[in-house]
Amino acid sequence: MDVNEYKKVYDEIKTSEKIDNKILNSVKDTKKKHSYPRLLKVASIALACILLSNGSVYAINYILHMDSHVKNKVIKTTEKETHEQYLIKNGYDTIYTDSNLKNIKCEDKGISVELVETVADNNIAYVYFKVDYGKWKKTVEDMGYDLVDVFMDVDFYCTKSNGKQVGLSWATGYANHYKSDDTSYTYGFDVDNERDLDFENITMEIKSFYATGHTVYSEDETFVNGNWKISWDLKHGTEELRKTFNREIDLGEKYNNKKVYINEIIITPIEYTIYYSYHKGEKNTLPLIDVIDELNTGIATLNIKGKETSPKVISQIDSVENGSKRSKYTVFTGVIGNLDDIKSITLPGNNTFDMTN
Repeated sequence: MDVNEYKKVYDEIKTSEKIDNKILNSVKDTKKKHSYPRLLKVASIALACILLSNGSVYAINYILHMDSHVKNKVIKTTEKETHEQYLIKNGYDTIYTDSNLKNIKCEDKGISVELVETVADNNIAYVYFKVDYGKWKKTVEDMGYDLVDVFMDVDFYCTKSNGKQVGLSWATGYANHYKSDDTSYTYGFDVDNERDLDFENITMEIKSFYATGHTVYSEDETFVNGNWKISWDLKHGTEELRKTFNREIDLGEKYNNKKVYINEIIITPIEYTIYYSYHKGEKNTLPLIDVIDELNTGIATLNIKGKETSPKVISQIDSVENGSKRSKYTVFTGVIGNLDDIKSITLPGNNTFDMTN
């Protein structure tokens, strides 16, 4: 991608303030030609340059099916119905508008916010919710905008057992905004558990809604302030392949034979996570975020049923810290497939890790 392509995609991205600060700090602190921001997100349209059950529950939920937008987002395979059934049955997908569940909804200033669905494991959650703007639709139009131009001042956080709230990084883009009816839109957000919290709850808090243009130079015009807050117990799947390696690898000539130390690899039905370490002060080491060349494919190839496959990327995050002994790189791929079919994972430099028992 050239710089104009990156700019076009960047214009479509919204991220948390935490991510924005990391991006700005990264750009400020590095002058390397091929460097990337320390925190990187990519959505299903290749947003680039920045950065959940037992049989009875399954029987109820599967009648409802996943929302079509969510299904198209997280299931990239041709076996959509089979994988939809798998996600719901194994607890990765939860439909919160099920009549057997309590609706998670709030309203203020004539605007309602309702949680619709999540797709999640312990590392990442795709949060899908609906906003009904009601009378404010006319206000937005009088300002010269459409509802598709509306965004929100939003925070996501997790509450620990001691009551402390910890902020969660998030990203979204206009491609994840869908018109529901004349006064409503649904929104999809990628929310990341980069700090390895007990990912058992999420709170989403919106403080204002504003209209904005589609470029980085557009002015934001707030049209209503208020308090929209929903909290819920996050239901998520737990199936995974996990192996400890503690192995140093050479990333190959393409990356000047830089090294990185792979501690542990986890693969779930919807993502893969690599725990690794490197030493910033040593010139011969490199964080994984700096080896991402194709933003819509991530850095790994999986051997599934004997076939080499590079899963498409929905989002990816590298929580690398300066001199970190345990950095965390997660790629949200959507449905990868049956974990029993995964034989190995290969990283740059043709470094293959056997994931079979």
